[in-house]
Amino acid sequence: MIKILLLKKAKCQKFSTKIKIMLSRNGKMVNKNFKQIEHNINGAEKVEKLIENNDSILSDSCAIVNDNIEEFKNCDLQISNHS
Repeated sequence: MIKILLLKKAKCQKFSTKIKIMLSRNGKMVNKNFKQIEHNINGAEKVEKLIENNDSILSDSCAIVNDNIEEFKNCDLQISNHS
């Protein structure tokens, strides 16, 4: 099972949509349109950095996949499992 971490930043305004960014175990990342973003990702820190630096991904809501899910500051967390 892949752990999907939806994190909503408390400082952000209300969202109209939640963007689900799903990462597979090989580290490839897809956006809400499920188009592959060609980036090699290892761990949540690099994913968070990518989200901050990538205009195509809105930082209002994001999903981080990591075997060790850690809490993020000032965030409301929703965790769901996908097989």
